[in-house]
Amino acid sequence: MSKTAVSPQKFSRKKFKTMKFTGKYKELLGTPECSGSWIIFGDSGNGKTTTSLELLKYLTNFKKCAYVPLEEGVQLSFQQAFNQANLLSVSSQFKLWPDYTVKDLDEELSKPRAPQIIFIDSVQYLRMNDESYSELTKFEYMELLKRHPKTLFIFISHAKNNEPKCALAEAVYYGSHICMWVKDFVVYPKKNRFGGKTPLELNDK
Repeated sequence: MSKTAVSPQKFSRKKFKTMKFTGKYKELLGTPECSGSWIIFGDSGNGKTTTSLELLKYLTNFKKCAYVPLEEGVQLSFQQAFNQANLLSVSSQFKLWPDYTVKDLDEELSKPRAPQIIFIDSVQYLRMNDESYSELTKFEYMELLKRHPKTLFIFISHAKNNEPKCALAEAVYYGSHICMWVKDFVVYPKKNRFGGKTPLELNDK
């Protein structure tokens, strides 16, 4: 299939859909676009899940969301974090998709009125299908974004030496518009292309 050039004049006038954040999320994240990928990373016990679930709750003000709890699954530890974030108060605005693979995501996102923001927790556990046990490649990550250009994927990742852990998480970091590092229950905007610069201190240290 042949490719088509983009007019510089047309591109300069193109309008992008953004989320008009306010308050602490405006200071942390600016005014981000409603597609692409973000990453939240940090060591265990530093507040990644708290950060992700509080952000999920806030983002339901803008779009329908889905949360894919691959690491903890629908177990007690995740239930406790879920209830602590009071997510039942916005339950009509998001779905839980435990054990979903990329194949499952493709199927769900092809449906009418599918969620437009997808949390993957954690990226190290994401697989192409139920028969695959290998880590996704950089190419497969990029192809996932390409297949769903109107979707925002938010990946949660383990960290090593204050950097995302594993080759895929590193690829996500470099391919993401927003990168948040969580340390001692403080969220730091390590990379942000939309203006956010102010760290966010979580409520429950």
